[in-house]
Amino acid sequence: MDNITKVRDGFYVGTSFCGRDLNILKENNITTVVNVGEDYEDTVFDGIKYHKFGMLNNGNDPFNNGKYELATMCIIEALNNKECVVLQCHEGKSRTIAVATLVLTVQSLTAEDLASHNVADILMQKLYKSYGYLCSIRPVAVEIESSHISKIYRCLLGMVKKSTQHKEEVRTA
Repeated sequence: MDNITKVRDGFYVGTSFCGRDLNILKENNITTVVNVGEDYEDTVFDGIKYHKFGMLNNGNDPFNNGKYELATMCIIEALNNKECVVLQCHEGKSRTIAVATLVLTVQSLTAEDLASHNVADILMQKLYKSYGYLCSIRPVAVEIESSHISKIYRCLLGMVKKSTQHKEEVRTA
């Protein structure tokens, strides 16, 4: 299994091994490790930022505790700050792919998408496109069940709703 896969410039996904291997971090210019696994602790190296959002992968529903949204926003903020990020969980194929799908989908949204009367359809199309892309570059990605996709979709809807409400509040202030 590949330990690390480049998603795009500055953004990688991988296994828990990534954050514990200084050579991998240096070779890929990683400055930030985002760990969405629950089952291990990171080795910490100087000069590397670590964020842990412990998510269970045992049938419990981590979407309800907001960690997917928090991890997604953490990654987007790091990427916006020109940090080089690796997103990892134990095997780098389920929790990692779910969060990476959210990151790519959120980053692909335009103001026109959000203003569309078909925003729900656009979100679902972009979510499937992001997930399909990740599966094409990381063959070990687990096929996400339709119920899991609907949970990711609901998380995405909640994020978009919060973002839209925040922009509306700023505009009226």
